[in-house]
This record gives sequence, C-alpha cells and structure tokens, in this order.
Amino acid sequence: MELTMLGNRNGLAIASGLFAAIAIGSSFVINGCGLNFGPGLIICGTDADREAMPSCWEDAGTGVAPEALACEDRGGDCVDVGTDDFERTAILLWIGEEEINAPECPERANVEDFVGYNDLVVDVQCDECKCSAPTCVLPHAIGVDTQPACASGVSDNYAAPNEWNGSCFSPAKLPAGSFASFALPSATVTGCMPSASPPIEVPKAMAPRSNVIFGGVWWRKMAKACYGNAYGECNDSGKSCVPNAEPSPPEFRYCVKYRSIDVDEANLPQCPAAFPERHLFYKHVEGNRECTECACSEPVGSQCIATFSAFQDPACADMPTPFFKDVAGPTCVSAMPWPLGAISATMAINDPGKCEPIGGQAVGEIKPVDPRLFCCQPLDEPSAPSTE
Repeated sequence: MELTMLGNRNGLAIASGLFAAIAIGSSFVINGCGLNFGPGLIICGTDADREAMPSCWEDAGTGVAPEALACEDRGGDCVDVGTDDFERTAILLWIGEEEINAPECPERANVEDFVGYNDLVVDVQCDECKCSAPTCVLPHAIGVDTQPACASGVSDNYAAPNEWNGSCFSPAKLPAGSFASFALPSATVTGCMPSASPPIEVPKAMAPRSNVIFGGVWWRKMAKACYGNAYGECNDSGKSCVPNAEPSPPEFRYCVKYRSIDVDEANLPQCPAAFPERHLFYKHVEGNRECTECACSEPVGSQCIATFSAFQDPACADMPTPFFKDVAGPTCVSAMPWPLGAISATMAINDPGKCEPIGGQAVGEIKPVDPRLFCCQPLDEPSAPSTE
C-alpha cells in the first residue's frame, strides 16, 4: 500500500483522505508502520520496516526525521497507563466553576474534545401555599310547607336573591291558613382559594451548555478537555507519552480518559500511578423536579348560625310574628294563624374558621447522567515570585 505524506504545522498528515471514519486517538499498523492518528497528525513507529514501508522513513518535507518522533526525543516520558481501560494519548483538562471563565484550548491541543459538568445543585424553591379566609353565608330561602312538621320536604320556595344580606325581603304575601310549617335551613361556610403562583416545572432532560440549567438547578463545576498534538511514540504499547520538558498551560492538567462510556459509578476503575487524580464529569441531566399544586382543606373550626324572623307586613314595618322571631336553623317551625308577608335574617354566630394549605412541596429528582471518567496528574502549582 502506498501512502502520500504531506507536511503541516502540526506534523505529518495523510493527504488522500483514505480513512474518513478514523476517530481521534485511533491506532493502526500498516506493513509494520505504526500510525497514531490525532488531529492532522501521523507518527510512524520507530520500529517501522524501512524496506516494506519507506514512507515512514521520509520526512515528507517537514524536516523532521522519524527518529525525532520518539517520545524521549521530543522531551517526553513513556509512562505506564496501567490497563487498556484508558486511552493512550494524554489530553489537557481544565476544571473550573463557570463556563464563561473557561480558557480557550491551547495551541498545542487546539481541539475541544469534551465539555462536562459535576457537583449538581438542585435547589428548587416552591412558593409558600396560602389560603383565603372562608366566609359564613346566610341561606337565601326558607321552605313554606302546606303540611305540618315540614312533611313535604319543601325547603326553598320562599326565596330571597342569591347573596342575600338578611335584610327584609318579601317574595310574596301568603294568607293565613295557606301553610302549615316553615323549614328553616342552616347557614353555610364557603371554601377557601389557594393563593400562590403556578407550580414551577423543570425540563425533564437537558444538555446544558453553561453551569446554570434552570432556576434553582446548576452545576458548581465544569470541565473542558482539549486534544491536540501527540508528543511522541513509545516502543512499549502499554505506555503513553507524556511531556516532561514543557509544563502544562496555566489552569490545565494532563489526563488520560477512560475508554468506555459505560462508567460504573459504584465501581470506578483504579487510576494509573502516573495519573493518580480521579475526576468524574457528566454531559447531561435527567429527571423532573417540580412543586406540587397548591390547594386548601375544608374549613376547620367554623361555626356559622343564622336566625330568621317572620313578618305579616311585606315591609317588615310591624313586629315579628310571635314564635317566629330570631329562630336558628336548621329546624322546622309550626305555622300560627297569621299571614306571612316578609322574612329577615341575621348571622347570630359568624366564625368561619380557617383552611389549611396543602401542596407547595418540591417532588421528583434531577440527577446527572452520561458520566465520563478522567485520571489526571496534579495541577501544576504556580511558581512563587522571586525574592531577589
């Protein structure tokens, strides 16, 4: 197989586009020529067969001999990654608090490989549910029954308007002897209305691009991984080339990424000794956190008692009829031999009680998902200022 090698500012690259599906960090060996693919970069192994693959021993116009692509020749160290669970190519990882503070990927690793988050905060605050006060309400009618002891069950045929305030009212003038009893109802109490804003609903799933997801939900930490120029080839396939001559850029640290995207958070793998710090970051959240809807209980502790009086005069200009003055319902009053011209009512006891608020509780769960694991070297400490 013949390969055409072209030079670019990062190293040696395949120019013919033969491997369109090659992903970052993939590794191939062709005719004994080890090819490590990064963004715009090919490194031929130092053990490549000169006769079978002479292209690996040409500088392709770059002026860089294959021997100079060895890790040690480029100022790096070949370190033991430990297992095949981790990618062999080190990346640069930035960890901070807010995405707006994230630096650009440095020139040596100018491809953004991953953005993730950790330390999820879920602090959805629900409005306090409150209830309006209940109200004692007068009945708007009494029953005028032609049978004794209210036997026919008539209860509202002598009616005042709805929301009657109890003042004198005359639906009709009934002659004496046309009725035998009166059915007096009890006062009632209204229910309560909740007074709170509608429940806050959190989106069920998002892929946040900043540390704030929704009101009350945010990430405290984020990470940005940058991938770029490989630093050299290691003869031992179990080791990874890590620079030692050049420190990591400020705020970045060298890391290796766990290969599998199926990270068992309950059983995380051991980090290689050369990359002892373990960092877990997530790409998404899922779930739902919302406030239960506000409601009110039935009024409790209420005592509403209405009393009625009957008059012969439609304008209530006379005295109430005997035996039918300030009679509290519910009860049945026997009719006396007098006509009925009007009625009035008053709230003798007006204590509507109160309602208990229900709801306004945060329910549901939002959790981080789609984790990615990195094992890293400690962050370089900034140099102390010179005292000279």
